[in-house]
Amino acid sequence: LEYLPPYSPDFNPIEEAFSAFKSHVRRHGHTFRALVEYAETDDVVGWLYASLDKCISVDSVQGWFRHSS
Repeated sequence: LEYLPPYSPDFNPIEEAFSAFKSHVRRHGHTFRALVEYAETDDVVGWLYASLDKCISVDSVQGWFRHSS
């Protein structure tokens, strides 16, 4: 048996991506809430995908992987 180390979000790059995305949504929460309330589902999903493109870049992903190792 080989035991795995305890889970540590500090060494998991996806946690950094989740944090960046949540921060972006919080900063633009008024837009998100308005879309959820008044827009079609496709518009909300489109906004979420555009938000991902804005807050997660190749450079940031590379930095998160460097930080995790």
